[in-house]
Amino acid sequence: MVSEYTPDYKIINKDSGADITAKLREFIVKITIKESSASANDTLSISIDAAGIDIFPLSGTKIECHLGYKETGLINFGVYKVDTKSVSGPPEIITVICGASDFNAAYKSQKSRHWDDKTLGGILRIVAASNGLELVIDDELAAIQIKYMVQKQESDMNFVARLATEYAANGTIKAGHIYFKKGNGFYKTVNRSKLGLINYHLQWIDKPKYDYVVATWQDINSSTSNEEIYDGEGFSLEYSGSVARVQEISQSQYEARKNAKAFWHKLEKMKLSGSMMMKGDPTIVSGLGFKLSEFGDTFDGRVVEVKNTTHTWQRNGYTTNAVLSTGD
Repeated sequence: MVSEYTPDYKIINKDSGADITAKLREFIVKITIKESSASANDTLSISIDAAGIDIFPLSGTKIECHLGYKETGLINFGVYKVDTKSVSGPPEIITVICGASDFNAAYKSQKSRHWDDKTLGGILRIVAASNGLELVIDDELAAIQIKYMVQKQESDMNFVARLATEYAANGTIKAGHIYFKKGNGFYKTVNRSKLGLINYHLQWIDKPKYDYVVATWQDINSSTSNEEIYDGEGFSLEYSGSVARVQEISQSQYEARKNAKAFWHKLEKMKLSGSMMMKGDPTIVSGLGFKLSEFGDTFDGRVVEVKNTTHTWQRNGYTTNAVLSTGD
């Protein structure tokens, strides 16, 4: 973001539909939004001068927060429910903590059900609709045909996360939507250099490198065991090199190949971590991939995932801190 841009925000009382930004403007000292790939943990904190507490929405009220810049527009960070309030001083400041409201009790409660001959998109649409959410999914993922899928004593939240792992996708909930996007688990990938960073820390840890992942599957019509051998780009008939094996025995060739790919991506996502502090950028959110450049040979060309972010607006500016990881 260019430094001469003017940081701005908007706050809407979703219960009444009123834009309450103008009423709160003189009292708000700080706004902090913490969002992560574990979307249920998203929080909004608003610190206000104690003189303005009487006009702040009551506990249980749903509020929507937008952050960004006057010159380039604001981005909706979703709806939160007013949960708790604390006071500190001097000067006396009230901090209001709000939790993500996209997650109702049903989404977190365990349930059991199954699907026969459905597409992945069809299954996820049912899950989304049953929780009052809308689904945004890549066409390629939506079209995947699934003969049989079981959700046994598992919450919808965990079920969506499991499907994302199995299909090397990113499955998150933001602003009333389930986003299920392909691309090595990233919502999208953008180039990231040192330009515009306030500070950064990157760490590389060498892990065992495998040449192949092998998944075993059992033919239900015979006692024959089969192996699917994946090298990161495609499947082979044989291997010569270091091997990592999927412990689970698959029930079909399709399932074995799916599990081999998912395990490969999991192994690859274990080496690089770090953080970056930058001028406030509301487009930096969890699930985004950074393709690194200008950080040295160890890091350049690698892609790291934004696992969570902290967006902080204060009267003297706006910053974004991104925690990076290639692991779960």
